[in-house]
Amino acid sequence: MSELSAQVRKALDAAVTAIGGSPRDGQIEMAEAVANALTDRHHLMVQAGTGTGKSLAYIVPALVHGRKVLVATATLALQRQLVERDLPAVVPALEKVLGRDITYAIYKGVGNYICLQKMNSTEDDPDGEVLLEVSSLGKDAQRLHAWAKTPGITGDRDDAPEVDRRVWLANSTSGRECVGADNCNYGSQCFAANAKAKAQSADVVVTNHTLLAIEIVDSHPILPERDAVILDEAHEFMDRTTQAVTEELTSARV
Repeated sequence: MSELSAQVRKALDAAVTAIGGSPRDGQIEMAEAVANALTDRHHLMVQAGTGTGKSLAYIVPALVHGRKVLVATATLALQRQLVERDLPAVVPALEKVLGRDITYAIYKGVGNYICLQKMNSTEDDPDGEVLLEVSSLGKDAQRLHAWAKTPGITGDRDDAPEVDRRVWLANSTSGRECVGADNCNYGSQCFAANAKAKAQSADVVVTNHTLLAIEIVDSHPILPERDAVILDEAHEFMDRTTQAVTEELTSARV
């Protein structure tokens, strides 16, 4: 057994123990294959059945190797699972084994964060305020605005109070519409920019297929720099890419 394999097995054992699991042959085999791919810098495609423990099988060797890794998932739900459940459960154990701090971050598209520029533009409009007060969406808007002013929040839609979709759209922006933090009056407070800054320095960044697809198609760097990319649920990537770059042409838009 090579030194790398021994390190991966030791770290994987610590991670599995931390979540109350037990070693699995398929998981160990996959973890060693990922470690070798990172070392030799070659592509690797893995098909593993349900219950293999795929997340740990790619996260652990990536952390052992010390490379900055971008993990792209098929859905936002899986993104949150990795960042809110899987990584917090195993990182303390891995830090002890590896003898260093481990950082991780989530990064989503700009539209998943509240836009302070749009929110404050609405608030500065007296007529808009009156309309909000009398409309059925007024309470939603007021609740969202109050939350956005709470110190220490992420600005992430998943952390925000539940509001009507129209209210969220009125207080957020798309990546194509965003002028960028450097050109925005609220750039220093921008939730999306702060999330990206945090991701820039993280060991593991968890994003989604759609953002990675847009970056590839547009040839424009919107995600943090990385040494390796891991596609979770890679069989979904083609469909996600198609959805990300497809525009619907209707008579109203002609």
